[in-house]
Amino acid sequence: MPAREPFRTVWLGAAGTGTAFAIVRAAQQRWSDSLRIIAADTNPPHLVAAAALAQAFEQTPFVADEQFAPFLLEAFSRLNVDTYVPILDEEIVRAAELRDSKMLPSSLVTLAPSLEAARICLDKLASFSWLLSNRIPTPITKALSQATWNPEGMLLKPQYGRGSVGIRVLQHEYELVDAASSSQAYVVQELCRHPEITIDAFRSRDGKLFRAVCRERLEVKAGVCTKARVFESDTLASYAHAIGDGLDLLGTFCVQLMRSSSDGSWLVTDINPRPGAGTAMSTAVGVDFLSATLADAWGLDARSMLPSLHRERFVVRQYSEYAF
Repeated sequence: MPAREPFRTVWLGAAGTGTAFAIVRAAQQRWSDSLRIIAADTNPPHLVAAAALAQAFEQTPFVADEQFAPFLLEAFSRLNVDTYVPILDEEIVRAAELRDSKMLPSSLVTLAPSLEAARICLDKLASFSWLLSNRIPTPITKALSQATWNPEGMLLKPQYGRGSVGIRVLQHEYELVDAASSSQAYVVQELCRHPEITIDAFRSRDGKLFRAVCRERLEVKAGVCTKARVFESDTLASYAHAIGDGLDLLGTFCVQLMRSSSDGSWLVTDINPRPGAGTAMSTAVGVDFLSATLADAWGLDARSMLPSLHRERFVVRQYSEYAF
């Protein structure tokens, strides 16, 4: 008779995100009898779809709130949490800070990279500098205050942004001037051209397993990919492999690439030290990056969860409704 899986209690931050919802669904399909998921979000439970699937819910302070860390530590102790999964990039940095300062219990499995890597991924200027110093091609990126107008246009991004929030193409010089008056920190990046590719990548903690699948974003609505082509590419995977090794990223992470407008070469535009909202599209074709991250963190073999694709696949999304 096979040994029974140990019972685990997972704290899932930013439960209102599409990424968190996909993690809950994938994990419960695989470990439903031995898993308790606590969905945590700044919104109340009736505004968080993942609360309909999780076993418990906690409404949290914002990550930047001084009460966030005390709240987290008390809740972890009260609820016997053994696995902490932060989703937002800001919370990943905070989780790494708490872990490295020994504020989190040593027995707690925290799915966050080193503090240095988390900060590099959060900060678009730091990411650019790191990629440049490691000879990984990337679009020229400058602080807004250092940017000069390019008649071909420019891409404006929040320096500490995530996803497509706050990103826009500047087509006129006055837009650059107007952006400079904002109190938010922005960077300006050279324009790239399509296709836009996201690489879902996995790197095991023992360094013996690396896996990557590419997703071409065919349709995007409100920053969320709704139609994608999912395929294999050793060439594109090599970019993610180099980044994962260089930053020592563990579990699932995402790398985004586009083509250079000048010569058509591939350029890395973003690094995310976590699964993305679109990673569920890779899971839909049988490459379960979401469960693999948890399995690896628990010392389980994730290899069977990450099979090869024998052909390209297409994935489309449709929303579901949850009433509370």
